[in-house]
This record gives sequence, C-alpha cells and structure tokens, in this order.
Amino acid sequence: MSSTNSLPTRVLGSSKIPVGAIGHGLMLLTWTPPPHQPDEEVFESLKAAADAGATFWNSGNFYGMSDPLANLKLLRRFFDKYPEYASKIFLSVKGGGIAGQDQSDEAFLRKDVQESLDALGPVKKIDLFELARQTKPVEATIPIMKKMIDDGMFSYIGLSEVGASTIRRAQAIHPVAAVEVEVSLWALEPELYEVIKACEELDIAIIGYSPLGRGIIQSNWKTADDIPEGDIRRHQPKFSKVNFPINLKLTDALKSLAEKRGITASQLALAYVLKLSPNLIPIPGSSNVVRIKENIASASIELSSEEIDQVNQILAEFPSAGARYGGHLAQLVWL
Repeated sequence: MSSTNSLPTRVLGSSKIPVGAIGHGLMLLTWTPPPHQPDEEVFESLKAAADAGATFWNSGNFYGMSDPLANLKLLRRFFDKYPEYASKIFLSVKGGGIAGQDQSDEAFLRKDVQESLDALGPVKKIDLFELARQTKPVEATIPIMKKMIDDGMFSYIGLSEVGASTIRRAQAIHPVAAVEVEVSLWALEPELYEVIKACEELDIAIIGYSPLGRGIIQSNWKTADDIPEGDIRRHQPKFSKVNFPINLKLTDALKSLAEKRGITASQLALAYVLKLSPNLIPIPGSSNVVRIKENIASASIELSSEEIDQVNQILAEFPSAGARYGGHLAQLVWL
C-alpha cells in the first residue's frame, strides 16, 4: 500500500503500514442530494487519488441520504471494475451506529460489520473498522472488535470523535491503529491537542476529517443563503446566517495569505494541518481530479516559521464561530 510517486508517506499507527500523507475522504461522493455524478466520472477521480499516492480511503456504512450503504456499494462497483486498485488502497470504514444503537451488543456490531462487507463485495476487504461515535465504554466495545479481527472480518481497530482519556483506555485493551477527528483551521479545539498528544505517545495515527473547513475554503458562497437546498451544511452551526459571515472572514484572510505565497488557500490550510503532528493524515474529499491533485500537492509545500506565525495571527484575529455540530450530534464529540 505504499506510494510509488512523489507524495510522502506516513505510517498508519500500530499497523506500521505506510500510506500517503494525505488521504481521501469519500463521504460526499454519496451523501449529497441528487443528481449524483455518473460512476465513471467518480471512478476517474478515485483512480487519480490512488495514482497520486492518496492510498488511505475513508468510507462509512451510513454515507447515503436514501441508502446508508451507498458509499460502500459505490466502492464495490469501482473495485469490481478496477480490481487492480484493491491491493493499493487501505480502506477504513466507519459504522456501529450513531442513533442510539447498543454498541456493546455483539450481535448488533457483527451484523453491522457484515452488512458493510456484503455491500463492499468480495474484491476489497475492510482494513480498518471504526465506531462512528463511541456511545458505549471502550471496555465493552473493544473486546468485541478484537473478536471480529480474530474472525477475519477486518484487520485493525479505529476510533472516531473520542477524547484522549478514551484513547488511552482503548489502547490498554487492544492496539488502536487510528483515531479519526475533525482537524481544520476552523476546528482547532483544545481537545484536539490533547488527542494529538495521546496519539503521538501511543503510536496511533490521527485521521483528520474535513480539513478544509467542510468546504468553506473552496466555495464561492458569499452568504449562508448561497448554500444549496438539501446540503447538510445548511444545518450545521458554522454555516448559520449568524456564523457564516464570521467564518468567511477567516477564509478570506487565508486566501489573501495563500495568494502571496503563490499557492491556493486549500493548499495553505492542508500544509498547516500537516505540521500539527507527524501522525496526522488529513482526508480532504473531492470528485474533481484537478482539485484532488492540488490537495495532494500540499504535502510537498513547506511552510516557513514566519508563514506559520502569519496563519496563527489570522486565527487569533478571526477565530472560528459556531459549534462543529448542532442538536444531539453536539453531544457526540470528544467522547
């Protein structure tokens, strides 16, 4: 699964498997209102990501608006058509429910993972399985996941949206390969730095989702009303009519600094995130081949100490506004 091109690699925690320093997030390939892109267009973007070295792919068994398994079914169609890519990709799948299911129920978890395997098909295996939200103590869930590893259902354990204490408790039971949390210039919360410290101490990879502020830095939106109907961001606090203009100031300041350097704002944001920890693998998502290559090129951009200071000054002057999630999901972070 190591890259043969110019994208630097980072080791995926205790798995010791090298993957591209920038991964590929797949959620928005299927968790968007219709119409969706034709398969072949999406497949070209997936091949472009893999060929450029983004070999860590992040999927989920609830990444669909009408069909929760839509993302995995898309991957099945891709790997059925291009089986040569199966061995190149390290595939992480999130599941386990986030709507009150009992994660300490072994029968439920096994059914959840098996449904993911069935949707994905026989060509590509699940390398790492994460509980999307840790709603039960790790002392109850990790032993079940270890049994599923022993049974060959997947190879490595991941955690998602957990705090440092939970990570340490889980690691004491069974090695954790990766922890997925939101990491971006719009989401630098104190708990994140505690997670980074714990993961560096325990040799665990940090998977940074939404590293581009959930797309705010790439959009041309001027007001919250510009966000399309049906887009999930319409319901997220950072994109509310009150908070969006504030967060746009941060975005505009970053774009101005990036322009002076001769790079895109997305590249600036990713280059900064990569500097937060050698264990961190950001996973921007896109189906645009040009944008995918642009994002991956960020790993080769070295920010000077002066440029990092300039970004820090921007963050201090234009702090992000709004919680990362609203409603019940606001209670399901840093668990």
